[in-house]
Amino acid sequence: MQYGLKIEVDNPGWLITSRDIPQLTTGAPRGTTKLRAAEFGLEAMQVVFELLMEQGKPIPLPSALQEGETPVELNLNAKTKIWIWNEIVAQKLKPAAVAKLIAPSKYPMTRLKNLTEPISLDAIAVLVRALKMHIAYDFI
Repeated sequence: MQYGLKIEVDNPGWLITSRDIPQLTTGAPRGTTKLRAAEFGLEAMQVVFELLMEQGKPIPLPSALQEGETPVELNLNAKTKIWIWNEIVAQKLKPAAVAKLIAPSKYPMTRLKNLTEPISLDAIAVLVRALKMHIAYDFI
């Protein structure tokens, strides 16, 4: 799940945007490398995603990278939470309804919306079962 960031020189630093995430516009200060600017973009992306979750909206998935874009990749924890969140939105469920489905697990829905907080495999299993989702593993 690689998102493309457009990182452009913008005096006095960098301007960072994404085609896939129109709400994402951020910057990095002068003296920052392009690699560090991409890290600023990734951090801003996670903030935008958490705001979308608070609004009950789906998280946009990345499209194919285009020339000139810098790829950034979310960690597996964030990818998993986005996958689960988008399923919740697709099923038109409110977080309170999901909380009732998973009530015995005591997994707070607020933790699902925090992309930097780890999610345990047990919590993933509970959410996947409650949402009647399917996981396919491909081991090479």
